[in-house]
Amino acid sequence: MLYTDEFGLTKLRLWTSLFMGWLAVLFVVLVAGLFRLRTNIFSFGLVVVAIGFFVTLNLMNADARIAAHNINRALEGGEDLDHCYFTDWSADAVPVIVQAYRESGNEQLGVLLAQMEGLQASYESRADTRTEYNLGYARAGAALDTLVDDLDQYDPANSEYSCYRGYY
Repeated sequence: MLYTDEFGLTKLRLWTSLFMGWLAVLFVVLVAGLFRLRTNIFSFGLVVVAIGFFVTLNLMNADARIAAHNINRALEGGEDLDHCYFTDWSADAVPVIVQAYRESGNEQLGVLLAQMEGLQASYESRADTRTEYNLGYARAGAALDTLVDDLDQYDPANSEYSCYRGYY
């Protein structure tokens, strides 16, 4: 984990770490199969590990986990956030970013949330219709609603932390 502590967590790093963990479980099943604890244990273990890996991928909130790790890393170490990388995440990361902003008042997080505030209309419109409801969008919209007044002080177009200076 030294690499992720130094350079931050990305989706690829998270997925490969998860894969290596499930691969270690499969290795234990292989060793158990070598000692013939039970016939066909490897076949059964392979199916269980494959299902477990894909269930874990689907149930874990990857963007929120990455956001929490990278924000904590930056705030504890006094480093700048890679805010341009943050803008590529899904709505699932927004509540984590809002919570970190409330706790720290970090200017970079404020500018990032001001950029994401433009997406709030999209989040709310998708949360209103029954057929397009998405829990991540609903949570992101609700989290951004709590910061509407606070984010007025940030101008993403003229900030040194803006990734899209020419697009506003």
